[in-house]
Amino acid sequence: MRAMASRTVKDIVADQDLLWIGPEASVLDAVTRMDGRNVAAVLVIENGALAGIFTERDLLKRVVAKALDPARTRISTAMTASPVTIPLDANALSAMRAMCRHSVRHLPVMDGTRIAGIVSLRDFVGREISEFEREREIQDQLWEG
Repeated sequence: MRAMASRTVKDIVADQDLLWIGPEASVLDAVTRMDGRNVAAVLVIENGALAGIFTERDLLKRVVAKALDPARTRISTAMTASPVTIPLDANALSAMRAMCRHSVRHLPVMDGTRIAGIVSLRDFVGREISEFEREREIQDQLWEG
């Protein structure tokens, strides 16, 4: 295994069993699948391409908060369309930066046009988090000075 600070996104998704759903599926179906795999996000694939991502946050904001019926609501109306992605060869720290910059907790991973997996905040380990926090402290000091 690589040193933690130099892990790539490819290292993180290497053994991942991709969870995905079609855009016509119901929110209830998506949530049931997410619960069965103990994950907080599912990729939405249409015609072999990434159409969106559906997360617990989407469930709360776009379904529960609007009192929609999850069994009757299509995932295509509740998902985040055209999500921010990260390339497979990016390093873990770059993924963390992208999550922070775009205020997201999950990033689909792309190998060109092929979907390679998904990374989430919980995929990162202590050393990467420490390095990210150190970067943020330096940025804060530069802005203060």
